[in-house]
Amino acid sequence: MVPPAKRFKFFRPQAEDEDEATSTEDTVPLIIRFYDPGEKARDHSDRTLDDILDWEDRRLEHCHNYIQILFPLPEGSPFNFEAPIITRRVMDAFRSRPALRMRLVESFVRMLEFFGFEFVDEEEIARLEAKKEKTYAGENDPVEEKIETNVTVGSMEVVKEAETAQATESMDENTEAGASPQTQPQPTDVEPTEGETPVDPTVAPSSAGEVTTTSSLLDDFEYPPAAIIVPAKGKIPALALSHNYRRKFGNWAVYFDHNHLRITRILRCLRVLGLQEEAEAFYSALKWTYEYPEVRINEKSMIFWTRAMKRPLSVSPDGDEIRWLQKWELEMEKAAEKEAGKEVEKV
Repeated sequence: MVPPAKRFKFFRPQAEDEDEATSTEDTVPLIIRFYDPGEKARDHSDRTLDDILDWEDRRLEHCHNYIQILFPLPEGSPFNFEAPIITRRVMDAFRSRPALRMRLVESFVRMLEFFGFEFVDEEEIARLEAKKEKTYAGENDPVEEKIETNVTVGSMEVVKEAETAQATESMDENTEAGASPQTQPQPTDVEPTEGETPVDPTVAPSSAGEVTTTSSLLDDFEYPPAAIIVPAKGKIPALALSHNYRRKFGNWAVYFDHNHLRITRILRCLRVLGLQEEAEAFYSALKWTYEYPEVRINEKSMIFWTRAMKRPLSVSPDGDEIRWLQKWELEMEKAAEKEAGKEVEKV
């Protein structure tokens, strides 16, 4: 048994540290084949990327073994030996092949939807700005008002009680956000099957047979109307709150939730695989949410999100150092210095 004072650390196979020096086999890593639009390989649970992206929010919330293939990390785990690991070969493939990065963007966009965010174009920006002006003028959207007061568990998005203990991610994800496995509730071994509605302790059946929430975050929070929260930057469109973000925020905008661990993983994965600007937009949205007065996300989660975003790629949020990434960072620094020297010579 691990003493309470010690946190679980990511397990990193030695072969990965040594930049796959002994890996000469022809087998293409699963992460590449899984994301390759021409191959569409299946993961260890016999699922393709498209299968997972088609899931409803409820299944994304309750299933705990897909996030490791959607957003892999350079760190391993002693709790899930089937979880694929980013190696130098995987990182180079994603950074050199736009098709792989585009598929990763699809995964990112799907999880943004799950969290209540969306990228918007200029037309959508104008519509949202008009909606914001109308709402501040007192013309609230009646549909949105109905959503606020009548959220059902029968819908795809389930709003949880603010004070109810949240389900936890698998133990390897606990390490991602620095949570101690001694203090977190254990995940259930039983996952709902497709089409089955799991029992939620925060709900009670109504007289009409429909399950409605007995209490929700919506009773306490006063969110602004759906609007842009991260301006467009470079090739990255503006990031906005989705039209139903009030319900979506019930999945994660609470003091602590297993989705905080998923967020840490997503930020780090995006950066390692070459989607730095997308990660920056997501981080800005998270920071906006964290700083919003009515949202009470714990400081430790924000610290780990910041570590995932700001630390060198060779250092995990939990403090582990990845040797092959350190070597890659040195290569990048030398290449940048060499390029700068060429520019000086031209002048």
